[in-house]
Amino acid sequence: MREPKTHEGSIFHTRKYWDVKTWKADYILIMLGTNDSKEDNWDPSLYENDLGDLADEMSSLDPKPKGIFLLIPPRLEPTEQVVAQMKMQPNVVAYDIPRIVRSIADNKGMGLINLSMIYQDPLDPDRVFAKGEKGFWSGDGCHPNDEAYQIMAKEIADHLTPFLAQNDNKEVVKTDEPSKQPSQVPVSRPSIYPTSPDIITSAIADV
Repeated sequence: MREPKTHEGSIFHTRKYWDVKTWKADYILIMLGTNDSKEDNWDPSLYENDLGDLADEMSSLDPKPKGIFLLIPPRLEPTEQVVAQMKMQPNVVAYDIPRIVRSIADNKGMGLINLSMIYQDPLDPDRVFAKGEKGFWSGDGCHPNDEAYQIMAKEIADHLTPFLAQNDNKEVVKTDEPSKQPSQVPVSRPSIYPTSPDIITSAIADV
């Protein structure tokens, strides 16, 4: 959102937002909504308008990107941290945001990558995985751990690789170098970034 009421601030006011405009990227992926789902922030009309505006801005870059993909973010676990402390709304992330993202992608002819259920038990979507349990992906029900980032990276690569190969009319070349990583990874847990750049690179290399 352009004017969120919580501390994260607006994506439109970040350095990364302006950096994207200078990178001349061939492909752009947009995934927003988790922080927008917070009780003080959530407004479906504003979210739809702002996400649509952001998609339009990326589409109008010069040179024009070869492809823009909108991503449906992973669902949240209804933990105390998510609901009581961060005041995020799992139902918004599970149902409202996917509906809006799909609508924007369809209306604008953009790609769609659905990450909604990549961490959840399909038979029990509200299940909270305990530490040490198979399927444990987050220490707070929102921020992925390293293994979860690998799952996310592979899921995205699985969707993108056929498209890239077809659109570029050549085999996709894999590299050992990550395209762009944060210059400094937060040391707090749970981290918002992988703890090592190799996490994403290794996942993509396996595709």
